[in-house]
Amino acid sequence: MDVMRILAVEDNPADFRLLKEHLGEDPAVPFEVVGVQTIREALDLLPAGDFAAVLLDLNLPDSTGLAGLDRIVAGAPALPVIVLTGLKDIAMGLQALSRNAQDYLVKDRIDGDTLVRSIRYAIERGKARETAHRQNVELEKRAATIEHARQEWERTFDAVPDLIAILDERHQVLRVNRAMARKLGREPDACRGATCYEVVHGCRAAIETCPHARTMKDGKEHSAEVHEDRLGGDFHITTTPVMDADGRMVGAVHVARDITKSKQREADLRRLNRVLNALGHSGQALMRATGEADFLAEACRIIVEDCGHAMVWIGFAEHDEAKTIRPAASAGFEEGYLDALKLTWADTERGRGPTGMAIRTGQVTRCLDIPSDPAFLPWRQDAIKRGYASSIALPLLADGKALGALCIYSRDPVGFGDDEVKLLTDLAADFAQNIVSFRTRAARDRAEQAVRESEERYRSLFNTMAEGFAQHAVICDSEGKPCDYRFLDINPAFERLTGLKREQVVGKTVLEIMPETEPVWIERFGRVGLTGEPDHFSHVSAVIGRHFEVAAYQTAPGRFAVIFTDVTELKAFQERDKANAVRLAWGQAAIDTISVMYEGVALLEDDGTILSVNPAVERLTGLAGDSLGGRNVEILLPELLTGSDLATAQQGLETLRSGEMPKMTTLTIQRRGGGFSHVLPSLVRMAVPDGVRPVVVLTLWDVTELHEAAAQLKQSERKYRELVENANSIIMRILPDHTITFFNEYAQTFFGFEAGDVVGRNVLGTIAAEVDSEGRDMRAMLQAIMMHPEQHGSNESENVCKDGRRVWVHWANRAVRDDQGQVVEILCVGTDITRRRAMEAETRVYQQRLRELAKRLATAEEADRWRISRYIHDTIIQNLSLSIIRLGSIAKPLADARRGDEVVKLGQIRGLIEQSIGECRMVMSDLTPALLYELGLIPALNDLAQQLETKHRARLVVKGDGHEPFLSPALRGLLFQSVRELVMNALKHAGPCEISVTVSQRENDLVVQVADDGAGFDPSRAGASRDRKGGFGLFSIRQRLEGLGGRLEIDSTPGKGTTATIDVPVGERGEAEG
Repeated sequence: MDVMRILAVEDNPADFRLLKEHLGEDPAVPFEVVGVQTIREALDLLPAGDFAAVLLDLNLPDSTGLAGLDRIVAGAPALPVIVLTGLKDIAMGLQALSRNAQDYLVKDRIDGDTLVRSIRYAIERGKARETAHRQNVELEKRAATIEHARQEWERTFDAVPDLIAILDERHQVLRVNRAMARKLGREPDACRGATCYEVVHGCRAAIETCPHARTMKDGKEHSAEVHEDRLGGDFHITTTPVMDADGRMVGAVHVARDITKSKQREADLRRLNRVLNALGHSGQALMRATGEADFLAEACRIIVEDCGHAMVWIGFAEHDEAKTIRPAASAGFEEGYLDALKLTWADTERGRGPTGMAIRTGQVTRCLDIPSDPAFLPWRQDAIKRGYASSIALPLLADGKALGALCIYSRDPVGFGDDEVKLLTDLAADFAQNIVSFRTRAARDRAEQAVRESEERYRSLFNTMAEGFAQHAVICDSEGKPCDYRFLDINPAFERLTGLKREQVVGKTVLEIMPETEPVWIERFGRVGLTGEPDHFSHVSAVIGRHFEVAAYQTAPGRFAVIFTDVTELKAFQERDKANAVRLAWGQAAIDTISVMYEGVALLEDDGTILSVNPAVERLTGLAGDSLGGRNVEILLPELLTGSDLATAQQGLETLRSGEMPKMTTLTIQRRGGGFSHVLPSLVRMAVPDGVRPVVVLTLWDVTELHEAAAQLKQSERKYRELVENANSIIMRILPDHTITFFNEYAQTFFGFEAGDVVGRNVLGTIAAEVDSEGRDMRAMLQAIMMHPEQHGSNESENVCKDGRRVWVHWANRAVRDDQGQVVEILCVGTDITRRRAMEAETRVYQQRLRELAKRLATAEEADRWRISRYIHDTIIQNLSLSIIRLGSIAKPLADARRGDEVVKLGQIRGLIEQSIGECRMVMSDLTPALLYELGLIPALNDLAQQLETKHRARLVVKGDGHEPFLSPALRGLLFQSVRELVMNALKHAGPCEISVTVSQRENDLVVQVADDGAGFDPSRAGASRDRKGGFGLFSIRQRLEGLGGRLEIDSTPGKGTTATIDVPVGERGEAEG
């Protein structure tokens, strides 16, 4: 047995010896007694003495009374001290015991057993006290830890920006954090005891649709997005039940996250995205529209559907006396509103509203509050009746002038922010440009139709006239002198009279067809085509043996037409008459001959006296033939001709009288009885038999129809040229070899080229590159247009200006064909779409930015969830778990010591801590489901299915195609939250049903379908209200998915279940695009 060392502080040697004797009486209990006489000596020995107990005399040289006890206890607090004194003083003994002495013995009453027993008991009590002391210290540490954890929890509770309230089952507030208290305008303690519906909603009873009321009713977690005016915003509410140790619900945790700014940002982004969509869709509408009215109606519908506004209409400014504004198209909820407007753009009361101001000033005009804006007074009641809260009028400007206005009405007060106005202004500018394009195109179509009709009339006359007719183009040498001419067209009479076929001559030169043609003819006809001076002559063709009367005149610079009549029979008649000896017989024969001729023919003497006329002259002049014989032409001329035509005819008569044959031009005869005849006169001196006075044959070639057709054609060409030259469009003509033959003034201004820079040159190398900036082969595109023009009626291409700028043009292409159907040239009409292409590019950039913002928002929310989750796990749960461990180490000694009450209290504390840990883990599971991030979406969905089956007895089947692409944490979290919301919606609304979730990948899209066979609903009647009732919110799901380039589609039929399809794009590695 170990020896117990005892320190005896005793200054009396006798008493010391007695103590040693008492302690040596029992050999079974060995003691070693060390004696000292003062407290100082005792304190010096205690640190290294390894003593089991101290026997202390109260009366010592350096201490009297209990002062020495205090010093020993202070020097060795754990060492048992037995006080020895000669005084039998119970009061002193009690004081000693109260000052940590283990026992109090009177010296004269001590025996061995008493002393040993006292020492043994003192040692045991000391050990027990030490143990208790250590336990107390540990308990204090544990309590401090718990208090620290509690304070940390309270700090966290108060630091969380979300509004948190802990409520009991009677809706009374047990506790709120500082964020909630500030929102309610109270101190946290002042909220205790009040009901949530009083302080939050200002009601006297619980609201059945409140998530907390629903949690109290079914004991399940609920969430919703609500707008609360008393709290001043929109909030995402989550209520989680709180259970006691027996599983009985005793209250709930109510968490409200302020999403007002987020909702506003989302609303702003939605509005901007909708306007951007409208910009894109309006471009598509332009391509589909068949006319201006069709485009305007479609444009209004697009703004209503894409931008979500109540009503849109487009009005045009009339230039009548009242300056009326005429509605041209509308869409949305109008219900007779436009009929009652009676708008004007004059500076009057009904012209000072947004629409009149926009047209009059050319500036965007907003009315942000219809009920209070004085300028809207004339239309206020009708607008309020239809639910309009704000409006905007955007002028449709063309060349700085307002054609009209685009007017938009919204149900949102103070709508139309600056960013939205900017995009709407661009949209209105596009509309105005498109309207101008439609009107220009309509005018061009009307002009082209007139040209076609004129061409048809011309072609009809061209093909049916009895005279031969040919069109030619002069070909000059390097010095500008005529060296040949090319056949452009011939009529059937030309073929009949010459024997030459159209396909043999058109497109060829005269020297190619008749190489023996003398240069004098080329010079003669070249002079007509280049100078515009007409020519008329008789000609005998040695090739075909016929005699012709020929008239040539200019049709356009460098071009001329030839009209010729076969007078071979007439010439033969003249030759035959040489043998007639009798003038009368000769004359009668001549009269008989001319009477059957279609052309007007008169036989004259050299002085102009009329011998005879044929019936055609009567038709052309309106004068009776019988009354003309014997009269002189000179007298008749003033009756039939005026102005320059009269002077020309009189000059020709003088020339005839001088013995020469005059050259005549086309004359316009005023027929007696009304009307005009256009004739080309020719004079030929007829050979007569001897003894017969000379006779001149005057032939009046009737070119009335040809003249009228030419005039109409020239008028149409003039109008067409004016339209082409003044059109606000690029117009050019190109040959099959891509050579430019026409380039209008607008095209010259647009591209910066003079006509001479491009006409006659290839399109490629002038206004188009061989390969555009997108890598397209422009030569191949031109060849395709030439080969199949109907398949390429329109195209968009990049073109090059003279200064090197790249521009985009929309080309409308129409083939011009010859009678054989061959393409001879392409008419190209271009519209500048550079700005539209830039807008489309800007739209794509905006959409990309929206996706990036949505991705960053999802990533930021995911990071916040992880940060909060890690904080709860690493700080709160760890501290609470450590508290449980330390409480366990305290509980066992207390139980051994049979301190039952304390053990029960520790157990209650432990239960509360474990409940808090459970609630923290529930929050973590909601924020960051572990399986979702460790194993993926499908395992997390399977775990969700198990939870729902346990909590709600609902059957949820999860299906996958065995391949889950890599997804970013933000997208994975969004998909899981979305599926959970859709499943919870099915549980709430579909009734008893089976729910399935299918995850699959189609090419670069991840598709998730949530289907149930429940009650279903009518999507057209569900509206946005159904979205707002969901926790995560169907509306919120749709907007967030659209922000990432995805979509949510709901397909449901009452009685046949509901299928919700989520479709999001993923990249090549499977990572969500953004």
